[in-house]
Amino acid sequence: MNNYIFNAHFDELWRFDLRNYQWRKVEPRAGPRPPKRALHAAVEVQGSMYVYAGLGLADTWRYDFLTKEWTELVPEPKDLAQADHDRSHPGRRHAFAAAPMPDGFFVFGGNRHVKGGKPLNFEDLWKYSIATNSWAEVRP
Repeated sequence: MNNYIFNAHFDELWRFDLRNYQWRKVEPRAGPRPPKRALHAAVEVQGSMYVYAGLGLADTWRYDFLTKEWTELVPEPKDLAQADHDRSHPGRRHAFAAAPMPDGFFVFGGNRHVKGGKPLNFEDLWKYSIATNSWAEVRP
């Protein structure tokens, strides 16, 4: 009966209790945290929140509601330009749709800004697998 919002612009996590309609700031335990981001997506799967990408980013994080800890699952590739052409990872993107599944989540579409050019628009579908901690493109 809670709704969580990861407001990374201010590096905060908030919980909205749907029973009494009250907001509460959640204080994660000390440790690594996702960098600030915008236009990302988050989904809830198996008692954790998964956060992927955002404006200029390509990393995958999990927030465990029980332990109140962040874990970086798939770090941002060292060479982002090369990673943008790697077919084993969705790469940098923002303003995409995300949907949870029992064993992971899907990411569809989105955009990527290109310096000095028009933004790239995606119409692809990717799945993150919790069991293998990996991404795979889903092709029709």
